[in-house]
Amino acid sequence: ELVPVWVGLSLPRRSVLSLAGNVRDLARSHDWHLAWRRSEAASLPGIGGDSSSPFALVHLPTGGSAADPFLVERDGLRHLFYEHVPQGARKGELACGTIDEEGRLHDCRTIMSRDVHLSYPFVFAWDGEYWMIPESSEARAVSLYRATVFPHAWTLEKPLLHGYPMVDATLHQQDGLWYMFVTIDETAGGAEEALFLFMAETPLGPFEPHPANPIHTDVRDMRSAGR
Repeated sequence: ELVPVWVGLSLPRRSVLSLAGNVRDLARSHDWHLAWRRSEAASLPGIGGDSSSPFALVHLPTGGSAADPFLVERDGLRHLFYEHVPQGARKGELACGTIDEEGRLHDCRTIMSRDVHLSYPFVFAWDGEYWMIPESSEARAVSLYRATVFPHAWTLEKPLLHGYPMVDATLHQQDGLWYMFVTIDETAGGAEEALFLFMAETPLGPFEPHPANPIHTDVRDMRSAGR
């Protein structure tokens, strides 16, 4: 099966280590690109080691930068949802296209644009419908959207969490509960400080905090990265 990833290709830039332990990009002079490779369905794609199936960059017909890919297969098509930053822009929007057997993108369209930066379109199926939780940390909220016409039309269902900058909300269902992992900046100072966990009986919430929060504070691996 096709396994999408995102790869950072960075120009030289200055970085500093913040008091919270994060490496923060000062120059922000970088572009993100999508890449793909073939992999066994039961295995993670990995980054190296399999020279018989190397990663290949995905050409973006609309130009600009792309990141945070989520793949959804439906009706014989592979729909690729991703963050798109148009050429010359600094604010991300959400886009979707179909990806073929050779990793080529077709019919790329913007599916969501707001007055804040959007990224990480976490798409999932539940109760016979498709849902999405995009990252909108500048809005200090984690919000749930429902597909009215899949995959291009989405409507706001409800906010799930609010009050702090929160990034990369990721859901996991297990033993009758839905768990949401999300990295939160409690000080609102621009530093991704800790990984928090919330629980609910359905993706509609209400989500209650796990008693052990924050569950992880190591800057090296406290942020989600896809499913």
